[in-house]
Amino acid sequence: MINNAALYFIRFGHLDFPKIGTIKWQKQEAQWQEGVLFAPQEAIVFEAINVKPTKQFYNFLADHLNISNDQAAVKWEGIFNNFNTASPDSIEIGNLGILKNINGAAVWESYFDATKYYKDINLASSAISETMVRQDDFTKKDKWIWWALAFFILSIITIAYKYL
Repeated sequence: MINNAALYFIRFGHLDFPKIGTIKWQKQEAQWQEGVLFAPQEAIVFEAINVKPTKQFYNFLADHLNISNDQAAVKWEGIFNNFNTASPDSIEIGNLGILKNINGAAVWESYFDATKYYKDINLASSAISETMVRQDDFTKKDKWIWWALAFFILSIITIAYKYL
């Protein structure tokens, strides 16, 4: 069931835990400042709010488990009913992260670290020398138009020869 909930998070970018909180996919675009391209920021953040999952979530879960929406709601809420009473003390949400109960408070520990994938690029320090760029690339002329014209003329001659 938890793996199906992780699939829901991947598809829709959020996942609600009943009466505990929600995790959301947070994105910030890359930024250009003074010759440096700062990498985009992406993270899975947790908000501790009293929330109830949507009908869309229960429909998704029910479809993937081949059960009714009511059964999906009961099973999902059953996982988190005893969470605030320190039993269980943590719930792993697929490959996304782990929801921990520390002194009665829910704490999210994400497995996703965007800094492994995105790095800042400093373009001011890298200069392109003329030896790195071949001059042939700039002086080369495209001759595809002549080849296309030659094949066109050849096909016209072939068609004319066939009908004569």
